[in-house]
Amino acid sequence: MRAVGVGDPQADVRLFRRAAAVVFRQLRTERGWSYREFGERVGIAHTSLHAVERADQTPSIETLSLLAQASSVSFLDLLSRIIAEVHRLAAADASAETDANHAAMLRFELLRAAQTLQPEQQEELTRYAAWIAWRDAAGGAPASS
Repeated sequence: MRAVGVGDPQADVRLFRRAAAVVFRQLRTERGWSYREFGERVGIAHTSLHAVERADQTPSIETLSLLAQASSVSFLDLLSRIIAEVHRLAAADASAETDANHAAMLRFELLRAAQTLQPEQQEELTRYAAWIAWRDAAGGAPASS
């Protein structure tokens, strides 16, 4: 897992935006506010707040301060929530990357093993793979552990 704040600054900005989006959405929905009401209470155009919720825009310090005030949370609590979400998202991203790498390694091993099979065995393996794909598409996939 890449440490946050080490390496690619643009990746860190994207991660911060995603985390801020989650926290903004949580605060808005916990209070039952529509986007328009959210904007009115915070004192910022609802379209700007919606852009933050979509992770299209990085919230400014002023926006964070206004949101904290409108939501009756301290500025430090708001930042703590966003930082906790950054860490949660970074861990989830690392886990997904590990899963993807593991799947790629399994595919490579399967292809390497398949090359050692006789042509009839390769055909049988292909039919079996097609059956598994059909079964999983039909909703019959076994529960993963």
